[in-house]
Amino acid sequence: MKAAEIRKTHIDDRMDQVQTWMESNHHMKSEQANQEVWDVILKLLRSWGAMTEEDRDYIECAKDAVLERRKWNL
Repeated sequence: MKAAEIRKTHIDDRMDQVQTWMESNHHMKSEQANQEVWDVILKLLRSWGAMTEEDRDYIECAKDAVLERRKWNL
């Protein structure tokens, strides 16, 4: 597997995790849960340039919801 493919796999896995957590409002359950979601978002931000525009838009919205502790209802 090439480096670009590995990076895409890591991004996809992290995006799937964030999406699952956001759809279940995991970030609203406790301070620890909020931090878990935030930590994965921060890891994704390191790969910003390799992410699709759609993924970047999703993360921007998720980031706001996590920071503001808003329910996710997309």
